[in-house]
Amino acid sequence: MQAKVNQEALTSPTCPSAIQNYKNAHENLTFPIVIKEEYSLAALQPEYAKDFFDLIDSNRVHLRKWLPWIDSLTTQLHALQFILDSIEENLSQKSLRLGLFHRTKIIGTISLLFIDYENQTCKIGYWIAESYQGNGIVTKACKVMLSIAFQYLGLKLVAIECGVENSRSRAIPERLGLKADKIIKNNELINGHYIDHMEYVMDFEQWENGNNAKINFLASVY
Repeated sequence: MQAKVNQEALTSPTCPSAIQNYKNAHENLTFPIVIKEEYSLAALQPEYAKDFFDLIDSNRVHLRKWLPWIDSLTTQLHALQFILDSIEENLSQKSLRLGLFHRTKIIGTISLLFIDYENQTCKIGYWIAESYQGNGIVTKACKVMLSIAFQYLGLKLVAIECGVENSRSRAIPERLGLKADKIIKNNELINGHYIDHMEYVMDFEQWENGNNAKINFLASVY
């Protein structure tokens, strides 16, 4: 059965503390999701637009190496539209896009993308401010997103695609035990040239047998 994203949780101006029960489980799912001391995941909100733009602008050189949309986000209005589009994708169940936060400061994003309930697949995408790299934050966030995908959305396969030369990004799925499946040639146009991606995959059986404890305080999915 297809899980749905709680609309109130994704549009409320503050992160809710009490969430709908998941239809087929006893666990409650709640924002924010604490992934590490002082670090959490929460839904993006329109009032974050200025902070989100400032984050992008201060990390533009760092991010444009691997993210093709960075150069098109050049104003606070663009940042607001990005957030509104993310909320719409969450509500339409096409994606689950969340912000990465250090206390109340936004430091990046992580998403379940291209959620396909018929084929039971999705992809994880992520980025984080340069100053927060190397602390295991994205790895822990990805572990939570894998649990959302498998435990609560009932998906069977999750993929992560990284630039072949993006060693920092590739270290994350490798650390989590995803299997290098294939190289996708000329998969993304960045800064005027195409780059190859390495695709990593994990299926439900691998996740279930890989010391991944069930989590009972995830996102507002019911």
